[in-house]
Parts: sequence; C-alpha cells; structure tokens
Amino acid sequence: SISEEAGAQQAKDYADALVKNLNLKYRPIVYYTNGYVIKIQDRLGYPARQVGNFASLDDLELLIKRQLPGVEDKRNPIADKTVDANIIDRSKLIEAVKEMIDSMNTDGKMRRKGLLVLPCGVGKTRTAVALSKILIKNDWVQNVLFLADRNNLVTNALKPFSNYIEGGVSDISAENPDRDTNARVCICTYNSMLNFLNKPKKEFSVGHFDMIIVDEAHRSLFNVYRAIFEYFDSFVIGLTATPSKAIDRSTYEILNLNTDEPTFEVKFEEAVNLEYLVSYRAFDKTSNILKNGLKYSDLTDKEKEEYEELFGNADGTVPEHIEGSAFRKHIFNNDTIDKMFSDLFANGLRIENGNKLGKTLIFAVDHKHAVSIVERFKVLYPNLGDEFCQVIDNQIKKNKTRQENFAKKNSNPQIVVSVDMMDTGVDIPEIVNLVFFKRVLSRIKFDQMWGRGTRTCKNTERVCG
Repeated sequence: SISEEAGAQQAKDYADALVKNLNLKYRPIVYYTNGYVIKIQDRLGYPARQVGNFASLDDLELLIKRQLPGVEDKRNPIADKTVDANIIDRSKLIEAVKEMIDSMNTDGKMRRKGLLVLPCGVGKTRTAVALSKILIKNDWVQNVLFLADRNNLVTNALKPFSNYIEGGVSDISAENPDRDTNARVCICTYNSMLNFLNKPKKEFSVGHFDMIIVDEAHRSLFNVYRAIFEYFDSFVIGLTATPSKAIDRSTYEILNLNTDEPTFEVKFEEAVNLEYLVSYRAFDKTSNILKNGLKYSDLTDKEKEEYEELFGNADGTVPEHIEGSAFRKHIFNNDTIDKMFSDLFANGLRIENGNKLGKTLIFAVDHKHAVSIVERFKVLYPNLGDEFCQVIDNQIKKNKTRQENFAKKNSNPQIVVSVDMMDTGVDIPEIVNLVFFKRVLSRIKFDQMWGRGTRTCKNTERVCG
C-alpha cells in the first residue's frame, strides 16, 4: 500500500554509507521496492526505472564495471561513432546510426529507447547491425536480441549479423536444433522468446541482453509481446516503416517519444530521390460498377430484368440505386481472374527483351481464392507448366522451398499468389509486378501495403490494384 518511492532515499543513503565506510571505488547498484514494483538506480547516469526482476550477480558485476571510478553516476561516453562502410554506405543510414548514438550517449540525451523510421528496402536490418557493432566496440552492449514476427525475417537477419558481428550469432528459435543461447547476438521470433520466458526456470536473466532490436515495431510492441520488454532491462530500439499512432497501440508512447518525433526518419520520397529505392506506378483496375454502384434507370431492358431478379423486393418494387459494395462478393470469380491475367500479361513489366513476364506477386483474399487463381492460370496458360504460377501461404507445406525458388532469378515460380505472408520481410529485387487482388483499397491502406512491399520489390515500377 506504500509507494516504492518512499524507500528511494533510504536505499541511496545505504549505498552512500557503503561507499564511505568501505572506501569503495564504485557506487553500488541500488534497488528499491514495495514488494510489487521494483525500481533500479544503475549508477550509469539514467533516472531510476521500473524493472521486472532483480539482475543476476553477473549482470550486476557488468553494470558496476561500466561505471567510471570516482565519478558520480556516469559511464564512458561513446567516443568512436565510426560506421563500418562495409555494412552500410548510404549517407542517410550513417546519419541514422549517429543520431541514435547521440540520443543514447552519456554526454547527450541519455535515452534508453529509440525509433528508426526507414522505408522498407532501404536497409533497416543493416543499420541495426552497424549500430550494434559500434555499441559492442564501445562496451555499451555485450549481448543483443533481435526480435522479428516471422521466421523469414529471422532468416534474413542472420546473414548480415553473422558477417559483421564477432562472438557468435544464432537463431534461437525452438525449431532450430543448433541454437546457441550464449551467442553474442540471438535472433528469434516473439513467440519463441515468450516460450523461453514462460518456462519455470528462466534461461535468460533480466539483464542478459543489453539491447533489444524490435523489427516491425509498428505491430510488435503491444499486447502479449509487451511482456518481453517488461522482463528484460535493456536498450530497446524499434525499426519500422509505418509507426502506429493509435492511442492504445502507439509505437511512440511505448518508446517514450513524442508522436511523429522518431529518433531518425527517412521518408519514402526522400529515399527515392537519393536513389535508394525506385518508385512505383500504380494502376487502378477497379470496375466502374464497384466504384459507383448501379442505377436502375441507366440499364437496358435486358439488364433491368436481371437487376429485378437480383435486387427486387418481395412487394415487387426495386431500389433505384445499388451501392458498389453489394457487388464485392461477385468479383472473385473466374471471369474476373481471367481479365486480371489478361491485363497482367498485356501491361506487366517483362524481362528477356520482352519475351517473358517479370517476377510477379499477387495478393489474394484468402487461401481458397489463391488456389482458384492458380487453377485458372493453368487453364489459361497450360504451355507455361505447373511451376510457373504457385501459391505461397501458411497452408502450403514446405513453402520455404517455394520462397527460395521464387527468389532465384532464373527459377520458377515466376508468379506467386500469396495471402498475408509475402507482404513483409521478403527481399527479392527481381519482382517487378505487384497485383493487389483485393477489395477496393483506401489510399491509406494502399500506402501501408506499399510501405511493406518496397522491401519485397526494390525495383518495382508497376503496381496493379
């Protein structure tokens, strides 16, 4: 019933007495608690903060070693902010790393959380690798945890971290038999880490990871996953292209930032102007009837008969106007699929001197719809074979093999139909056509999908909706 702050001064007095009576060169780490809320004063210059539990003896020893002898609440500032050009050589990304370090530095803002807002495809993961290397070199960080919400994002992160960070990099997901939880950099999904934390005997102490890098931070800091960040006492760096501003799901609030004020941001248009990305051309293929609906008075006599049959009332009357939304359920039929393929083959970007349709990604509504699209393709283009157009979604076993084949320049499938799976974390620059075979998208929704899709298709120029 008493605030934990009531014991703050008492704890500090104990620590001061220990320094004086034992002639300590370093100041003790201070905890104070009311039995429910635990707070730590780590003597590194940060304000007291709430933590999920007490650090291990090894964690405490590391915190004490990082203090400057004889200096009140300070640690060595990060002096060498040199970015390894082999990791990133883009000026804006180098600037992003230095800005993040300045926000964390002892002689700067002393922030323990930060947010990098970078368009997909620019190099968010490599920027995280470059930042990690500098913090490790300056002994600000010993162990790094990189969290992603999908297995393919974990796989994508392994290579750049392994190439440039010494001390071991490991995918510690449960399905990896070779996982090494003592590696310098551990990479896994949120669910995998929750499984670790839900075990009766914890495999990681609260201070094991000095820094957690949160990929896709616009959707992964909330709800059940929040328990991860409440357990570990560490730096938290968010990476995203589209930060959430919702009141109950604000990326900025969780990272202690003002809305629309990330630590560093590169706009999509800016990335295009700097030639980090290639922009896109969008074509809206939505039919007029879906946009504007249907007026009874505009129809021919034959069309009126069909209209009356479909929309007539029991009393024999018919509505004068039917909204376009009433026709949505009818657009996912064979005729519409056939027209989509006809338009794609006529207007989609091509390769091999125009002789072959370029790599294409089609977003379907659900698995059943995706299968029907592939089946219609086989009917329309039997000469191209079974492997030219394939489904990749969570209901397909061994979909990783298909993803790997799709990523190869001269390998089938050439067209992939996906459902909520290939929209993020897929780095395939050869993709040049996107088809959003969806219900009519709002402009905001389209931009959000494109924001994720730019990583998928760095050189995409044509988008069909």
